[in-house]
Amino acid sequence: MATRELSNMFQSKDFASRYRLAEKITGLFARPLINQSGIASYAKRPVILDNACGTGVISSVLNSTLSDQIKKDWELTCGDLSQPMVEHTQQRAIEEGWHNAEVKIVNTQEMNLPSSYYTHIYTAFAIPMIPDTDAALKECLRILQPGGTYASTNWKTTPQIAMTFSALESLSSELPLPDAEEFQKGLYKGWDSESNVKSVLEEAGFTDVNVTAVTDHVSVPIAEFVDLNMTFLPAILGQFWTEEQREKHAGRAPDVMRQSLEEKFGVDGMVPLGPTAIVVTARKP
Repeated sequence: MATRELSNMFQSKDFASRYRLAEKITGLFARPLINQSGIASYAKRPVILDNACGTGVISSVLNSTLSDQIKKDWELTCGDLSQPMVEHTQQRAIEEGWHNAEVKIVNTQEMNLPSSYYTHIYTAFAIPMIPDTDAALKECLRILQPGGTYASTNWKTTPQIAMTFSALESLSSELPLPDAEEFQKGLYKGWDSESNVKSVLEEAGFTDVNVTAVTDHVSVPIAEFVDLNMTFLPAILGQFWTEEQREKHAGRAPDVMRQSLEEKFGVDGMVPLGPTAIVVTARKP
């Protein structure tokens, strides 16, 4: 997916509200990430960055699962480059009562944040979407305290993509659709490989890299699955369809996808998904 198309998508106010739907999938892996980071047993004052925070699901789960004793002393910063995402998370922080939390614009490739400051940095499903991942990792290393923890999730398998492309096959025989597996490889840029993730983090200067693959399952109502895909689909198909093809067929995509899924799972059916995420934690020396 082109960087410009991604940027436009993430800056959309509509995208921020729709992306909350994606938490039914991404949120499955928030707790495993937090557990692996060891923050629940951290003996000192936590200074946390929710990096590329999106709609704030990591901070939300931190707030709902950590003890009041930890939250009483913590400092929580949520940063994202998208203004709509920041506004969404600011409202969420108010509604859920996040103590001592700040939500602001942060460019993960060039953070306006102090060096050697944070004890924990969480980055959920964002690294492959960042144009300069090397710069992003260097920044994370810079702002972590010595001994601080970097924790992130990245997709290993995403059956929702294959499900989407399969549901669109009947749209028109003249329309090219990418192979789901090849598309995912291009999208994740090696971050779907445990060995690659480990080597990249070690090369960036992290130590004690711990990589695990976690699979979970969720069923999503057809209407929600279609609605979520309509957020991402224009940017995805822009790479494969001509402008004329998009004008002619893109408007029909939601109905075609819905009909295909209803034929497969029933009119009031649920779309079953079993994605696998790579959960990684590492330490700054």
